[in-house]
Amino acid sequence: MPKRSLYVVMVLFAILILSVNALAAAQEMLPAAQMEADEGGVAVVTGTMTITNPNIRDLTVQPIILLEDQGGFVTRNVEFTFPVESQAFGAITNDFYTDTVITFEMNLPVAPQGTLHDVDNDGETDSGVEVYTVAYWDNRFGDPFITERDGYSWSTAYATTRTSVNPETLYEVIGGQYLVYAPDDQQGFPSGFGDDGLLFTEDDPTVAIPAGWTLVDMESEPFTYDRSHEVSVELHEPEELQPEDYSDMTYTEAFNAFIDLAKNEYAFTEMKNVDWEALRDQYLPEVEQAEANGDLDSFILALDALTRDVPDGHWQFPQMPSNILDNRFLDGTSGGYGMALRELSDGSVVVVFVTPGGSAEAAGISVGAEILEFGGMSIQDAIDAVAPYAGVGSPDGYRYQQVRYLTRAPLGAEAEVTFQNPGAQAETATIATTDERASFAFGSVYRGFDNLAPPLTYEFLDSGYGYVKITSFNGNEPVMIETWDYFMGLVQQLGVQGIILDLRQNGGGFSQIGDRIAGYFFDQEFVAGNREEYNPESGQFFGDPNFPTRIFPAENPALAFSGPVVVLVGPGCASACEFFTYNMSQQDRATVVGQYSTAGLGGGWDEVYLPDGLSIALPVSRPVDNEGNVIIEGTGIVPDVRVPVTAEDVIGDQDIVLQYGERVLDEALGVVGTDNAAPEITQVDGGDIAVGDTVEGVIAAGERVRYVLVPEADGAIDISLTDAEGALDTYLRIYDESDTLITENDDIQLGEQINSQVTGLQVTSGQSIIIEVATYDDVLAGSFVLTVSASK
Repeated sequence: MPKRSLYVVMVLFAILILSVNALAAAQEMLPAAQMEADEGGVAVVTGTMTITNPNIRDLTVQPIILLEDQGGFVTRNVEFTFPVESQAFGAITNDFYTDTVITFEMNLPVAPQGTLHDVDNDGETDSGVEVYTVAYWDNRFGDPFITERDGYSWSTAYATTRTSVNPETLYEVIGGQYLVYAPDDQQGFPSGFGDDGLLFTEDDPTVAIPAGWTLVDMESEPFTYDRSHEVSVELHEPEELQPEDYSDMTYTEAFNAFIDLAKNEYAFTEMKNVDWEALRDQYLPEVEQAEANGDLDSFILALDALTRDVPDGHWQFPQMPSNILDNRFLDGTSGGYGMALRELSDGSVVVVFVTPGGSAEAAGISVGAEILEFGGMSIQDAIDAVAPYAGVGSPDGYRYQQVRYLTRAPLGAEAEVTFQNPGAQAETATIATTDERASFAFGSVYRGFDNLAPPLTYEFLDSGYGYVKITSFNGNEPVMIETWDYFMGLVQQLGVQGIILDLRQNGGGFSQIGDRIAGYFFDQEFVAGNREEYNPESGQFFGDPNFPTRIFPAENPALAFSGPVVVLVGPGCASACEFFTYNMSQQDRATVVGQYSTAGLGGGWDEVYLPDGLSIALPVSRPVDNEGNVIIEGTGIVPDVRVPVTAEDVIGDQDIVLQYGERVLDEALGVVGTDNAAPEITQVDGGDIAVGDTVEGVIAAGERVRYVLVPEADGAIDISLTDAEGALDTYLRIYDESDTLITENDDIQLGEQINSQVTGLQVTSGQSIIIEVATYDDVLAGSFVLTVSASK
């Protein structure tokens, strides 16, 4: 070998030796972690988890204890999904659903397969360590592993780590414990948070850790390290998830604490202009008197009166150690006048049920009678004066309950009623309440509800459409989803073209179930909004944009449905039912059909514990759309197709809302000649109209309103038929003098509304034409705007 070559080899060898020594020196520069105990590395983890929030158990389908890869937090990747190969599970060793303190045990894997991260800040590129927390998860989807549908990012609750709620450092790890696996003895790990107070950043002090498993405790600085064979950990329940507990306070103390809490955390204070201090001043004397007398009932009545001053359908007392409110309700509604009423779309009020042997029947009032006056007032004024025990929320729901409660009063009450039976003259009678509740039950939005029936049932209608009745989103989720999957499988097998979802008697539950079902009707994931809650660090309501409401498509694409969908709603559709309806209305995926809007209960509530075994539900979260606007609360979901309330329909036993739903599907699919026959057509004379005129009118189901136009000059004209409310599907027909159809139009896009229009119609001076205003299939009712103009 030439000397030059030998020299080069010697130099390269020297450089290699220096590099190895430098690497070893760098590793040696990291101080060794001081172990509290070292038995060769952690192999077994035991622990506890305290759950004081009852919603956690109620929501959980399959509780698991997960060894959770913290790659998401180390890299600050909020979309991080836990690699399946990294997941190991512990065993829950007692009853998750009944025990307040949950216990578990986990055997750590000998060779874990998580993500590796070089976090020792030594300036060298090392293989790094695997970082884990132990966390509780709910496995609601698919296989035994936690997938993106179950959750992603990193745990911020019920984990060995504690995280920040400050919006400026949101979800940063601020304490707790990590389990760290080093593949060899050349790795390091932080021993503190550094000057910036954040973990896994460049200013973290670091120490060398041995190969294998080490428990890192971050509750003190420097961190402490434990390599005992078996270690014990705690999964932390965040303070913000722990119910407020005022049970050890006096009535006055608890009342004041509740007002202080509600001032900050009630979700709709601004929206509803609530003055909490005024309410404190108003009701504190009653609470003080209740405390002085040791009177729990008076304390309850004061709280109930306060909640009635803040209209919100989610107010309730989950734990009620007294019958005072039930007794007051029963006393106040103990008597019935022997009839149930309904208000029609035209404003009239008719009798839809008469109790056999009741006062109304004795007075000669029959089904179909119109009530003109009640209690010395016009029927409308009498209804306006009713303060119902239920129905707080949407205007439709409140009005429905006002009509229902008008005919309830304590036993022995009397009222003068002016009524007009069908085909008869008006007459007046004085009727008294009797001990009957049949009429009250008849008027309920839950009439006929079967408490023992499954929450999800289905059938296939004679029209061929699939029909699903969902009465709750609070059932056994796996069973509900399995039933749903079976139904959707039949839909595919039978080639069903349209689906009707009946939610008219769905009082809510947990929106997660509804979110899953909604996903079967969308082919792409989408964001359906968010939920905002009070943040104690910022003093503001906050909805994290990283964790919005996400709707995922069906897990099994073969069960997805792309055909038309109708959702039937009414005041009995509340809370989670309304969220489902809202989701289904996104991207115009479904048509919402009903005589009334939904209940208008948008808040999510937390339970607050009060003295003497009492608790109260405080609405603390509010739903918002993707622009940050509050949705549902106080308004509900307004139907796209509002079904008219007519005397014929409310007196008969036909389900007119379902029939409308089928007609909507017929229209979407272009089906004609079905058994869903339109009502008999009535022609209404609208009068004369001229070019340049705009007229407004009202049309009922089964009506066609006709206008006569006599052109003053030859030329072309445009005729537009629109609906200012956006809920009426119009139909426009033009006839000549001999009543022969010239042209017709169903839908044409006009701005943001889909109504009817004929353009460029040639007319002759003096030759009249008939303009006929109608609705699709002649089954809708509402207001319209008709415009005739010269073509441009």
